[in-house]
Order: sequence, then structure tokens, then C-alpha cells
Amino acid sequence: MEKIKQTRQSKPRVDLTGKKFTYLTPYEYIKGGKWKCRCDCGNEVIVDTRNLNSGHTRSCGCLQKQKASLNTVDMTGFENEGIKVLSKARSDEKGYAYWNCICKICGKQFVTAGYHIREGKVKSCGCIHSYNEQKITKMLLENNIEFSTQYTFPNLKGMNGDILRFDFAIFKNGKLSHLIEYNGLQHYEKPQGKWGLEYKTLIENDKRKIEYCKNNNIELKIIKYNQSYDLKDLI
Repeated sequence: MEKIKQTRQSKPRVDLTGKKFTYLTPYEYIKGGKWKCRCDCGNEVIVDTRNLNSGHTRSCGCLQKQKASLNTVDMTGFENEGIKVLSKARSDEKGYAYWNCICKICGKQFVTAGYHIREGKVKSCGCIHSYNEQKITKMLLENNIEFSTQYTFPNLKGMNGDILRFDFAIFKNGKLSHLIEYNGLQHYEKPQGKWGLEYKTLIENDKRKIEYCKNNNIELKIIKYNQSYDLKDLI
């Protein structure tokens, strides 16, 4: 965009006079393929025809400022079932605000975009992945059950040498009572495409978890993807 200085005119290939381009309305053609435009905010700017038609330029610059202002709404103290916003972390180059949050499920602090929180896309720090894991978490929280997610044992490792994780660990009076695994369809049927490449590893790791619990007298509850369940099945 440029300050309005030019006055030379010729006929444009397509007359855009009066046509609306988001916030911009062209009113005078300038030789060289540009238009004088009035912005809805009252400013006047010169915009290249190609930028108008492509949607690259949609305002005098006020639209971006408006979007940025929407993303600076103070979210401090906001919370949902899984997270609580602590303070503002930063804004990116587009003006989108990012916030320091604490996960109410595992206690981990993390940073995420405000619009992701408002759209309901962020419900934990990432420790809860599937819909059913979220459902189980909600049931445990609502009934004040002491639990932990992504529970590990330092001497239990998978085929690739990574420490294996259980979806949930249930405690009674501070002591481990039992473990819960929610197994999706991929634990029983080999997925198609690239996802199927990890199937052998997944099955072996499941086997190691079961054997570990058996050898250490730890109760393991496995909930299958096609199984209905309630609180009694969890505790």
C-alpha cells in the first residue's frame, strides 16, 4: 500500500469502481494497475489490482489490528475441565496471544494460543489424547478419585527402548491400587497405510505391560474400544 500521490489515469481492463473487497471500496483507477480505495474505517489507500482480486489486501491495515485486539482479551484465570490460564506469555507476529497455563490433570505448565482455548481445542497439556481418555478423566475427577495419567515404571521399557506408559493409575490412600488401559481398535486390528508399520511394536509393548503387571502383582484393567463402561469398571 502507498500514500495517495498519483493522479495519472487510463481505463482499467475491468472496472472495479464501487465493488467491495472486504473493507475496501475502489473509487478511482490509477495508470499502472492500481486503485484508490476507501476503507470502511475512513482511511484512503492505493492498492494494486492483483492484491484486491486475490484478497491479499482487504483493508488499510485496520483489519489486522482489529484481529490482534481480539486476541489480547485478558484470559487470566479462565479455566475449563482440564486447564487453568495463569498469565499471558507473549503475542506472535500476527498479534495472536499465547498464555501460560497449568494442566489440572497432571499439574504440568505449558503455553498455548488463546484462540485454541476459546475454540475448545485444548483440554489438557497433551497428557490426555483420545475422546475416551477424556471421558474417563472426567468421570474420575467428578467422583474425586485419586489418579495419575501416563503412569510409568523406570524398569518397564518397550521394543524401542522407550519407557512404556499406562493411561491411568488409580490410588487409594496414596498407594497404587491398579492401572487402567483404554485400547482403541488399533490394538486389535492392523491399521492401513503408514500407521500399520507400528502395529508389531504396539502389540509387543502391550504384551510387555501385561507381563509386567502379572509379575509384580499389579491389577491391570483393560477397557476395549467396543466395550461400554461406567465408574464401577474403573475403580
